[in-house]
Amino acid sequence: MVSPWDWSDVILANKESAILAQTVLHDVYIIADVTRTTQVPGNSFSYIQKLTETGASNVRKTILVGTNMFMRTILLTLQKMIPALKGRYDFADNREKAQALLADLGSKQAITKSA
Repeated sequence: MVSPWDWSDVILANKESAILAQTVLHDVYIIADVTRTTQVPGNSFSYIQKLTETGASNVRKTILVGTNMFMRTILLTLQKMIPALKGRYDFADNREKAQALLADLGSKQAITKSA
């Protein structure tokens, strides 16, 4: 059984991923698997907003795997409220679909760069 998480776990993971992302010169895409999350800790809106405002500048998109409707609604709302977040988050039902989304993004970028 996976133990419940709290926002300090998420903040630490966000800091660690930002440190790793800053060590490379290329764009970074993150897949975050939250399928085992049964309940989101309190103060979700403020913590998620804070997390979306931090991180490495080369992180282009985070794909969340297995989000519940609550998490999805918060992130979609934030993307509408904060223009800089538009397109920063995507959702997938499983890891395979998340990887397919990344492959699709990669092929679209390759086409854009060659045009």
